[in-house]
Amino acid sequence: MERQSSPSAQNFGDAMTSVQGTITKATETGKKADQAAARVGEKFGNAADTLRGTVSSEGRFGPAAETVADKLESAGNYLQEQGVTGAMEELESLIRRYPIQALLLGAGLGYALSRLRMRSQ
Repeated sequence: MERQSSPSAQNFGDAMTSVQGTITKATETGKKADQAAARVGEKFGNAADTLRGTVSSEGRFGPAAETVADKLESAGNYLQEQGVTGAMEELESLIRRYPIQALLLGAGLGYALSRLRMRSQ
């Protein structure tokens, strides 16, 4: 006697296949985002080098330019090392540690953006 699978078992199998496909696509998208972040990080590092080479470290704007170059280089290194997925994990960790502050920050940003949008109309 041949055993036939029930419709619910077939639906479950189809759902699992769909979930696996979605996970695969998300993983590929995450890898592409990390690669893009690494390229942006490299460009930040190049911009820092260009800024250091263009602006004299002495004079009125020297210290400010050096600080900006240092921050650009630091951000570039972070993006190259962590990528988008690392940044998202760190953001998630911060939100979990400080949920009320994150909620207030989100509400404040939402309010500010809505005010800007009303002014531009």
